[in-house]
Amino acid sequence: MGINHAARLLRLAATCVFITVAACSTSTERIASATQREADAGGAPTDATRGELLRDSALFLNARGRDTRCTVPPGPVVVRAFVHARYAVAWSTPLNCGGTRVTSGWVSAADVDYQDAALAPLLTRVAPSPSMGVNMAYAGNKIFCDESACKIAEPLYGKNRCYLAPAAAMALQSAAAAIARSDLSLRLLLLDCYRPVDVQIEMFKRVNDPVWVARPTAPRFGGHNRGVAIDLTLERNGAMLDMGSPFDAFSTLSNYDSKVVSAAAHANRTLLRDTLIAAGFKPYDAEWWHFYLPIETRAMNFPL
Repeated sequence: MGINHAARLLRLAATCVFITVAACSTSTERIASATQREADAGGAPTDATRGELLRDSALFLNARGRDTRCTVPPGPVVVRAFVHARYAVAWSTPLNCGGTRVTSGWVSAADVDYQDAALAPLLTRVAPSPSMGVNMAYAGNKIFCDESACKIAEPLYGKNRCYLAPAAAMALQSAAAAIARSDLSLRLLLLDCYRPVDVQIEMFKRVNDPVWVARPTAPRFGGHNRGVAIDLTLERNGAMLDMGSPFDAFSTLSNYDSKVVSAAAHANRTLLRDTLIAAGFKPYDAEWWHFYLPIETRAMNFPL
């Protein structure tokens, strides 16, 4: 996401907070109609996450610079954007910051948290469990890598958490239970779930190929943006099974029916695919790891 767009979100957050945090974002339903109108008009939806500043935090001048303005005390905030390991936040009581009264700015992502309920009822958290691990690939700093380099070398998410539309989360739990019944040493490993629209836009800038990254077209955008798509694999005793190609390997080797992968890898792909289909998901043949639940939800832009 560009810094100019993040700044626009931050100004919106500051306006919103003057109404008070509680009134602004008591529930995601309160802003659903406005964000859908923005998406229908061709822009990215603007969503807020109610969060908490956990400790005294340096207030940075922008998303990437090292210069700070002052220190913000802990308390409730509205989280509007994530860029370069920082959140754009706003708060209700103006802070005297070097002679200027401020109600918004950039803080370290490590200093901010939010409750799962902040994204309800549109999204629900899928927590790690004995039958399901969570390792969000885009919360790391090695994204879209090949043998020579990575296209993105900084995290796109501030938290290593999986959120999905409630119906998709329930279907995924059913798939995880089925895998556990078939083999107690196996479990699902989630690599990506809900993805903010702004992240989708940034990804498509780096990989301008809709075969591998869905084109961010309003108002529906992509399945991940609507909380109905998941990327995942299987692991046994903490080690990922051989699937014949790495996650996010953008080549025909990643096609489900690739004839080049070994028989064992194809069997692993088939086990994953059959389990997800039985739970109600649809596969995407170009990527063995990608599945989606065919239901209608709106695109969302809550920062992670």
